[in-house]
Amino acid sequence: MKISEVCIYRPVLATVLSLVVILFGVLGFFHLDTRYFPKIEQHVIVIDTDYPGASSQLIEKTVNSPIEDAMSIISGIDSLTSSATQGEGKVKIKFVTGVDFSEKASEVRDKLSSIRSLLPEDIDAPAVKISDNTDFLLNIAITDANLAPAQIRDYVEHYVKDKIQEINGVGDIDIWGSSEYAMRIWLNAQKLAAYNLTVQDIRTAIENSNVQSPAGEFKSLTMFFPITEDTQLKSSKEFNQLIIFSKNGRIVRLKDVGRAELGLQDDPFYARINGETAVGINVYLDASGNPIDTSAALHSVVQQLKNSLPSGMKIQIPQDMSRFFKAAVHEVYLSIFLAVLCVLFVIVLFLGDLRSVSIPVVTIPICVIGAFGVIAAFNFSINLLTLLAIVLSIGLVVDDAIVMLENIYRHIEKGVQPFKAALVGSNEITFSIIAMSLTLIAVYAPIGFMQTRTAILFREFSFTLAGAVFISGFVALTLTPSMCAMMLKPVKKQNLYAKKLEQFFDVLRKRYGQLLTYCIHKRIIVLLICLAIATGGGFLFHSLPKDFMPKEDTGMIFGPYTTATGSNSTYTLNFTKQLEGVCSANSNIQTVYSFTWQNNSNLFLLLSPIEKRKKSANQISNDLMMQVHNIPGLSGFFFPMSFSSGMRSHDLNLEIMSTGDYESLYRTSQILVAKLKQIPGLTNVDSDMKFDSQQYDIQLDRDQAQTEGINVKEIDETLAILLGGSHITDFYLGNNSYQVIVQAQATDLADPSAIQRFYMRGLSGKMVPLNELVSLKSIVTQSSLNHYDRLRATEITAQLLPGYKLSSIVQLLQSNLSGWLPSDMKYAFEGKTKYLLETSSDMNLIFVLALVFIYLILAALFESFIDPFVILFTVPLSVIGGGFALWLIGGSLNIYTDIGLVTLVGLITKHGILITRFANQRLGEGMSITTAITEAATLRLRPILMTTGAMVLGALPLALATGSGANSRMQIGWVIISGLMFGTFFSLILVPIAYTYLAHFKRNRGALS
Repeated sequence: MKISEVCIYRPVLATVLSLVVILFGVLGFFHLDTRYFPKIEQHVIVIDTDYPGASSQLIEKTVNSPIEDAMSIISGIDSLTSSATQGEGKVKIKFVTGVDFSEKASEVRDKLSSIRSLLPEDIDAPAVKISDNTDFLLNIAITDANLAPAQIRDYVEHYVKDKIQEINGVGDIDIWGSSEYAMRIWLNAQKLAAYNLTVQDIRTAIENSNVQSPAGEFKSLTMFFPITEDTQLKSSKEFNQLIIFSKNGRIVRLKDVGRAELGLQDDPFYARINGETAVGINVYLDASGNPIDTSAALHSVVQQLKNSLPSGMKIQIPQDMSRFFKAAVHEVYLSIFLAVLCVLFVIVLFLGDLRSVSIPVVTIPICVIGAFGVIAAFNFSINLLTLLAIVLSIGLVVDDAIVMLENIYRHIEKGVQPFKAALVGSNEITFSIIAMSLTLIAVYAPIGFMQTRTAILFREFSFTLAGAVFISGFVALTLTPSMCAMMLKPVKKQNLYAKKLEQFFDVLRKRYGQLLTYCIHKRIIVLLICLAIATGGGFLFHSLPKDFMPKEDTGMIFGPYTTATGSNSTYTLNFTKQLEGVCSANSNIQTVYSFTWQNNSNLFLLLSPIEKRKKSANQISNDLMMQVHNIPGLSGFFFPMSFSSGMRSHDLNLEIMSTGDYESLYRTSQILVAKLKQIPGLTNVDSDMKFDSQQYDIQLDRDQAQTEGINVKEIDETLAILLGGSHITDFYLGNNSYQVIVQAQATDLADPSAIQRFYMRGLSGKMVPLNELVSLKSIVTQSSLNHYDRLRATEITAQLLPGYKLSSIVQLLQSNLSGWLPSDMKYAFEGKTKYLLETSSDMNLIFVLALVFIYLILAALFESFIDPFVILFTVPLSVIGGGFALWLIGGSLNIYTDIGLVTLVGLITKHGILITRFANQRLGEGMSITTAITEAATLRLRPILMTTGAMVLGALPLALATGSGANSRMQIGWVIISGLMFGTFFSLILVPIAYTYLAHFKRNRGALS
């Protein structure tokens, strides 16, 4: 006995089965968290190494290269990059998706420990971070008109920073606006020479006088008394009074050869919000963090901090990506509600009888609620993609119930009693419902075997939709026939609407039968027309732009600008203020938040709500760029921030690698930049290799140093302390620890010739000026030396002008770069370009595998290798219909539209299954091929139109979407609607035509003829 028969005889069992599904979904819903996008592990490890005073060339050779060599033997690495700048080295390791990341992190630490002896002794221990500052979440601004930025920063360090970092989901944080306090000791080179003192004398005196160690304890027979020793220096006054030299009553104190003062650890940098000085905190999301939950926790902490801040201090959150995320999720929930209304309208419109309407309608809540249980079972989350799957499932889940209902009602119209009609009708249609459900599930089966970024994003959508379809098939085979047996009545007298509706479909079936007969007679012409459409569709898809994700208006704009290389923060601040002035004058901008350091100026702009402005974020960005374009000395651009880009601004990222030197790499990069500037559609073409950094190369006279008895290490230490500033020790101010930094005074640092005023003590005690031991040579070099996959590299970046396709430009570059580059150089794409190429490759594979899986499933179900070809015949035209809609609305091929196109493959096969299944039954009854397929197609016309109408109107709220995230929803909505309409039309024509050709090749060919 089939499950449908069991449920017809036992309606309580059928009801309980559906209630269990609902309970499963309710329990799952309360265990789900809400995100914007599925959780994607970044699998990035960053190794930071501080080497104060070291040049980029020294760090490249002695720090980065040994680390890269050690890491390169670890398996599963996607890319290995590094950068060496003055005093700092960074190595970034990005692993492929699917590796055991915790195991890889342990391997990285083990390899780093094993090579510690190969690294310079005087570097700080390399720091390993399991993240990379790419997923910007929000920023926080703290202001106080009565305090200096350093005082605000000090408060943030000790009362705010830890509270933020303790929040689950927070990764890195950057604090801007001021550096930390430090005891700065500025040495006067001339006074040091006058007292015959060296830098080493100062260092030794400070280290010997600023110590803290246990002093022991007094003990008696019955008691013991701990001894505390207070030997640390605590203020600038105590440091200034520190004795450096004492002999024969002659005392030299620190104040005699320089000065100590409480200053800043680093050069100044600035944060400003709406023109007011501030200290800012950029918060980045942890790789496993939930942006919505993390943001909510941060807002709660900020609210608590407001109640405890010192008088006059204010704290606010100017920008928060999760505001857009939450609004987008809310809009999808609204789409679910509207989709339910649209589907209800279709069911009422096509059935015309409220008793009949209630049977498929009850499927909607069961499947939607049950889908949340599926999401929980797979450990997914409520996010944009799983909710989109639920929106689309609303039109799908009623399909099976409608098909079951229509087939049972057809027997009732013939005079069969409802109970008997339910048994006969359900038995006829069970195979088709199972086939339709399995084929749609089979479309997504390949994704379960893939571990790419695209597959991870696609998986949550596809498995949720497949789960809802599975539940709908289950309900259609259990609850629907049971309800039909109980609720449907024998046809006696129809209401006026139902009668008119039946007359309409009678006429429609007749006209369709005539059209189909004509098309079968003219099938060669029809096939040629379809071939022409398919050929045009191929050109259409080639012309569509390709993106990783659609660009959304998040209400936030980012502007990274730079001044001339080598500029300091104070100089750049003047340009920042000019940028702020332009932005503040724009009525669409609510908040202007800026960070300035060295030659960099970053602006974060918060726009008015999207419903209150007439221009998009992209249009506002273009307006701003036009206004600041003529400011001399500035380079950069504004662009809208989005989830897929964050603060990663460039559309094109091209890595050029070389086995040669940086000079030849620089020359090649300049040639490439010039060529890329000639390509239409590219703007802001630039290379990170400038060779415009003014530096001084120190040439050591080793013979003279040997003669004077001065070793190289002492010379290096002297130069590093005087010119680079050296962290000698720490001191305590209250309960807080700060660095003690020794450096030459500002007047000596500003004049390269001051090196002749620096002295060292020779072996005989003679004071030797440094300019006798070393000489300075002015050179122009590259400030940052980068590697990509262990090769010396430069990155060329560019922006895409509106109306141009990144995919076309990438194809052009792939065709020409090999010829443009010397034999010792190669290239690789990164950033958005790499994601685009990966997505395109992954989706091609998913399409092919989806068709293969569906074919195999259909072949097994129909026990035929011919029927699947008939059923799949219209799939290409359906996909072309989706592409046509994208072309009309100016959309692109991206992760959303690709999801929609793959989904179409499963949706359209449903029509072919219904027609082919009934045609095979008619063939078995002895009809001719033409008669069988014509009758089957005519008989199945009404359920096909009903299911198509439900799916089309169910997707309509997506196609007409507004608000946050509307662009993504709109594109997938139009793909589904247009593809279904194209596919349904051609299914009703092409499936019968294909059947007339291919049915002759079946195994029972002789019997059929």
